[in-house]
Amino acid sequence: MYTSACRTTARPSLEGIAQGRSLATAWGRVAERRRCPGVDGQTVGGFARNAEANLEAIGIALRTGAYEPLPAKRVTFLEPDGKARTIGLVSIRDRVVQSAMCAALRPTVEVGNPQVNHAYRPGHCSTTALDALSRAIAAGRPWIMRTDVRGFFDSIPHDLMRETVARVTDDAALVDAVMRQVEAQSPDPARGLCQGAPVSNLLSNLYLKGFDRGAQLRYPGVVRFCDDMAVACRTQEEAYDALAAFARALDKLGLAVNEAKTAVTPASEGFTYLKTRFGADGRPAPILGLTPAGDSPAVQEALSGRYGTPVQQLVGGCAVVGAIADAAASGAKPSGEHKSILLYTAGRLGSAGAAFATRALAAAPGHDAAKFRGRLAGLKTDVPPVRCAKVRSWLAQRGEQAVCNGCNGCHTPLAHVQA
Repeated sequence: MYTSACRTTARPSLEGIAQGRSLATAWGRVAERRRCPGVDGQTVGGFARNAEANLEAIGIALRTGAYEPLPAKRVTFLEPDGKARTIGLVSIRDRVVQSAMCAALRPTVEVGNPQVNHAYRPGHCSTTALDALSRAIAAGRPWIMRTDVRGFFDSIPHDLMRETVARVTDDAALVDAVMRQVEAQSPDPARGLCQGAPVSNLLSNLYLKGFDRGAQLRYPGVVRFCDDMAVACRTQEEAYDALAAFARALDKLGLAVNEAKTAVTPASEGFTYLKTRFGADGRPAPILGLTPAGDSPAVQEALSGRYGTPVQQLVGGCAVVGAIADAAASGAKPSGEHKSILLYTAGRLGSAGAAFATRALAAAPGHDAAKFRGRLAGLKTDVPPVRCAKVRSWLAQRGEQAVCNGCNGCHTPLAHVQA
């Protein structure tokens, strides 16, 4: 199996990233998202008061090699299962730089990106991962191997990450700039990507790109979402062979399978993947009582990027939001809880998020558009997004395990929006 990213022809550069237009576009994305301040305490509003001068200073520092990223501010909260989770809050200026880096690197990373990867990519989401696995089972692969990577983001070695980045650009200055961000914000000096940094999701996909290519060639029924992997196999022996092959390939990358979350089971017994229960028929159970088709105009527009990166990441990363939007846009009648979930997630992403939420509900029978617009207008977008305690409560009442099916029990669907 391949274990490293393959070379491509496009070559992004630090000089291009440091240009005023690139940084201004990145700043626009950051300003729309209104993230919390990092260790320096600077808010989006504070940066905006001198945005032109701040962007010019960032560009000069990048071009001269004088830019020094700040460490991330660590924030710990409890998962729905009671386990503690720590994320990093990146400073506004570093978020601008990383957003510009992502925009420059993403087209190169996407060239030849295997379709088995459904995380943090345009047109892909947790729902497409579930659908792909269901189709693989229906194609005559009744054995399921499931595993994930132990401490994935915290375990990626910096030396191998540097080598991987160098394969997609000939600009040594850009490689150094990316790795300075990684090293400044990682909790460990030698390994790890900061969960919460805009560039981390893209780099994680780049790091596993070669792994994905090898897995796809050898096991047609493979599906990956972040570090959650599943393979639909024709026989039990093939499933165990896939597990052994994955363990060997990950070991070469300095990673390891999480034995506590590894299992080989027949699909006919039912199983859980991405916090979604698959029935004996090999099909995923509805989310919040909804069975999304994934093809409604509102969802497809969001995944295509029409509403911008934050909305695309939200819909692509959170199966709950995607299911509600898809069902509503397809003519289903959303409950008050469903509308509130859209309100407190998409509606918190500024005008683009409000446009998406409005579009998703437009076709829903009995929807009071004027009332919903009034609720959107009443949201305070100049404060950090609320943590969705209400949403979690609604899901708990329905027996759901987490707000989102697309990651390991994220605190809120907004956790998927990185830049």
